[in-house]
Amino acid sequence: PTDKTYKLRAPAYVALRTERYLLTLYSSGEVELYDMANDPNQVDSKWRNKRYRDVRKWLLAKLPLYVNCKGQACEEALGPEPKPVKKPTSRRARAKS
Repeated sequence: PTDKTYKLRAPAYVALRTERYLLTLYSSGEVELYDMANDPNQVDSKWRNKRYRDVRKWLLAKLPLYVNCKGQACEEALGPEPKPVKKPTSRRARAKS
């Protein structure tokens, strides 16, 4: 193929990788969240999984701190990572309590 007929371009994205999680936001609007402890091959994104709601919030809050960091600042500890909730509480169960 010639350069005119074949162009491969990587998508623009920002990502944050912790010891356990990988969060990637693409310029296309797609978002992926992987629990690397349970899915090291990044097969099953947890972005829409309710059990990972607190993880999503935590990673999204930390991401702006690291988007433009350079050098030693990029190696600062994020603090303790949240864990996914064991089982999300249904609205019905919360209403009964």
